[in-house]
Amino acid sequence: MNGFTAVYTGVLLVAVLLLVASLLLGIGHDADHGSLDGPSWLSSRVILGAAAGFGAFGLGAQAVGLTGALTLPVAVIGLFAMAVLVRQLVLVPMWRQQSNSLLSREQYVGSRGQVTLGIRSGETGLVRIIDPNGTPVIEFATTSDGSELPAGTDVLVVDVTERHVVVDPDPLKGE
Repeated sequence: MNGFTAVYTGVLLVAVLLLVASLLLGIGHDADHGSLDGPSWLSSRVILGAAAGFGAFGLGAQAVGLTGALTLPVAVIGLFAMAVLVRQLVLVPMWRQQSNSLLSREQYVGSRGQVTLGIRSGETGLVRIIDPNGTPVIEFATTSDGSELPAGTDVLVVDVTERHVVVDPDPLKGE
């Protein structure tokens, strides 16, 4: 085993083991907050995927007959290719799914829905609203002016409190 083979094999094995451990055990993502478009390019998982690509492409270059330093450019191409693949095809979709499930209740303001259990004067009832992601949500609700709204009334969420959403009749639907 020459020096390049040893480096490629070692990098590949360590990267794959750490990557699998981080995915299975959920470690390594706390520092990977990223940005609005997904995880950071400096995420530990992106870096580990890139390292695995470096080792795999380096060994692949040797397998097709390249020797010595000629395998290095192929390994570097593998490093960048795997960084892009891991981030764009694995981590970004996972990040988007997680961000969808972590929707803040404050984002319900402006959502439209319908009263499902009538709201009595000064009391709470239930409303079914569609959140900003298009997901139906059932919430306890009161009216902003303390008035009564019967079941079936179309509503607009105007505020959110710790315990419920505050609704008004939907001005676009009329009464």
